[in-house]
Amino acid sequence: MTILTPSIFYFHHQTVFQLAYLNCFKHFSIPRLLFTILFITLHFLGVFFISFGRLVDEIFFRGYKKADLTEPVFIISNPRCGTTFLHRLLCLDEDRYTFSLLYHTLLPAVFYIKIIQLIASIDKNLGGLLHKLMDKLDELFFGGWKHVHPMGFDRSEEDEGLFTLAAYSPALVLLSPWAYKLDYLNVLDKSDEKVKRKIKEFYISSLKRIVYASKPSTTLLMKNVFSTGRLNFILECFPNAKIIYPVRHPYKAIPSVISMFTGPWKVHSKDLADDSEESRAFGQIAINYYAYIYEQKAIINPKNLMIVSYTDVVSKPIETARNIYKYFNFEMSEKFDEALSHYHLESKMYKSKHTYSMAQYGVTKETINEQLGDLMDEFDFSRDIEA
Repeated sequence: MTILTPSIFYFHHQTVFQLAYLNCFKHFSIPRLLFTILFITLHFLGVFFISFGRLVDEIFFRGYKKADLTEPVFIISNPRCGTTFLHRLLCLDEDRYTFSLLYHTLLPAVFYIKIIQLIASIDKNLGGLLHKLMDKLDELFFGGWKHVHPMGFDRSEEDEGLFTLAAYSPALVLLSPWAYKLDYLNVLDKSDEKVKRKIKEFYISSLKRIVYASKPSTTLLMKNVFSTGRLNFILECFPNAKIIYPVRHPYKAIPSVISMFTGPWKVHSKDLADDSEESRAFGQIAINYYAYIYEQKAIINPKNLMIVSYTDVVSKPIETARNIYKYFNFEMSEKFDEALSHYHLESKMYKSKHTYSMAQYGVTKETINEQLGDLMDEFDFSRDIEA
């Protein structure tokens, strides 16, 4: 057995090679070539850097293996359905939950997380100069998404970074408009069993490290929009997981997700129009996710699955949170109840400037109605609203 087991690090190198071929040969352009070289360089450096930290864990932080992940809570839905808002709402219950920050998923090693926590503690006592610097870096790297999906290295975030490190994520479409051709990335549930076993070992090991390095006595709270294609995988990893499924009208969510994930194309693939074949193909993936989660929700124990309305999440967040706790028999503390009220007042001041339409990306109501008719009927989604 080699030292570099999947629990130390795993990545699907075939994906990296195929994306390089698509970007640098089949659809060659100088910007795509440069972006691909940068990604591959950073990825391979990351493999070695993270692997070193995780090897250190095996010597000095072996206690991570005992981290309790028996009943985690997952918020899983289609992209742009309020998962981030709901996740950050529930994250306010800090006494109950552990959740990943963005840097946790980029450096999933107890060793590195502990070092960053130590540096942050020292910086706080010295006036927070490094914290201010990180705020500027957040603006540099994520400023373009602040009206779509506010991000920061030390903000709560989904665990897609782990799958991106494994080079097994639909989010790689950010790098290559032709990632959709690697359809195995979209639904992990249908992937090769050998690959799934390796990703499972890497994934569980990573989450245990994050929980152990943060608050090991609490419940893991995770959200991921691309895990709609991993429902079976998640349940194989965590049979007793509680799953919250926010659902939004497809006419609104689908163009929003196309707009969000094709945004970087304006930097490295300006030759592609908004309504290009590639945009429509990514839109089809979003449609497929609606169909897949609608079909697969039947495999989940009803006691462990709660479906919530996107409209309720954004318009009645406090009531939604209370309903979730009641449904799963979670105790709501006074501290959390008070935090909900403050968060709701702040959120009411936020107005999204993210604009889009289905026509802009070549998606039609007829396409959605034909493929998602049963879902539209079950959730009483109107076919007459503006798209």
